[in-house]
Amino acid sequence: MSLFHTMGFAGSVAIIIYILSYVYTKRHLPIVWHKVYLTVTIVLFLIPFPYFCMNYGAWVRNVLRVGKFLQSKDGQINNSGYSIFIYKNRIVAYNTLSYIIMFILILISICLIFHMAGNYKKAHRTILKYSNPSEIETNMIHVLGGNGKVKVYRCRGLDTPVATGLLYGNIILPDIDFTQDRLKDALNHELIHIKVKDNLVKVLLYVVVFLNFYNPFVYYLWKRWSIVAEMYCDEKVLAGKNPQQIKDYANMVVDFAEGKYSAIVPFMGLGKNAGEKELTERIKNMMKNRKKFGLFSKVVGTALIAAGVFASSLTAAAYQSRDVAYFNESNDAEKVQSFFIGEDVEQLKGQTDECLDKIETYITSETSVLFVDESGNVYYDNLEENEIQPHNTCTHTYVDGKQAMHYIYSDGHCRVEYYEGQRCSKCGKNIFGDHISTQTFDKCPH
Repeated sequence: MSLFHTMGFAGSVAIIIYILSYVYTKRHLPIVWHKVYLTVTIVLFLIPFPYFCMNYGAWVRNVLRVGKFLQSKDGQINNSGYSIFIYKNRIVAYNTLSYIIMFILILISICLIFHMAGNYKKAHRTILKYSNPSEIETNMIHVLGGNGKVKVYRCRGLDTPVATGLLYGNIILPDIDFTQDRLKDALNHELIHIKVKDNLVKVLLYVVVFLNFYNPFVYYLWKRWSIVAEMYCDEKVLAGKNPQQIKDYANMVVDFAEGKYSAIVPFMGLGKNAGEKELTERIKNMMKNRKKFGLFSKVVGTALIAAGVFASSLTAAAYQSRDVAYFNESNDAEKVQSFFIGEDVEQLKGQTDECLDKIETYITSETSVLFVDESGNVYYDNLEENEIQPHNTCTHTYVDGKQAMHYIYSDGHCRVEYYEGQRCSKCGKNIFGDHISTQTFDKCPH
């Protein structure tokens, strides 16, 4: 599995654990726990954990007894799909279809990210066009605990309060008449978003969604994090309020969600981050009685986050690196094959003994890479059922031998280049050493 997909797999595992435990966590853990867990999951999608934790991945594979499983299943090693040969004039990569698909996916992701950035910039520019600074409400923000960098604007035609900016941010309010309590609650809600850097996390979430747009779990993460972030702010605003004040706040959220105010500049904000189902969940969360979560809930919550991170980290064992070899020569052949011969085979310069004849017979097959070990066992590296691809977490055990490249040309002749080489007896990773010799045949005898 490639690093890119391993990262996506890690985040997906965390989401699955969240979904499976939701029946319990919804009732017994606070909203802040849900927000922390989902934010950690966003990070898991973005950090290339497997690349930096090879020893950990090897330990995981050892604990899970992957090697024992392969032996019991008579598994063979497949390396052909992950070999890249770099020449002076070209690059030869096996399993090129996977690279093409990967390139298309990444290209689509980049286009989506730029499209999102362009839309955000356009919307932000439009808002500023219709906005004017409000000194009175800016002073109110400072009373509520905002720092001096947070400013408040009034925007004509905006239909819901919004917080802008990634690190410090500003608050933009619709240019409507608020009661004093509603104004204070709206400002406080958006200020909490700024304090906890929700806009920054939201940008990272968008990147995760666009990089993994083919993964249905990221859309659940997107939807769930958005509503949890709103409920977290709701709870902070409503702390210590009486039932009537809570009801007034809920009515304000519903008014914004229903588009009660004219919208020249529609924008996602306090009341418009979810659909009807999610809005109902928000209102119910506002109205329910607050209970204190004790030590047991904290221990369970911490254990669930640790379990999610640990389970996600196990995907490091699925990471497969590319086997890259560099050649100080050009390549103009129509077909290239690679094979490895163990040390018990004699020097290959022109010899035609029984072992070499056997190896040359193998060269004629459709395999890309093959390995003959010291006992004479032959491992084909074409894609067959029950074959296992190499993992970068392997604790390599190398066998010395000769590495050869077989170049086939359209006019019928061929060339074989011999190198010193090593091959891992566990995962099949190849290492090319010093060049030994070259054999050229007017007509390919292989």
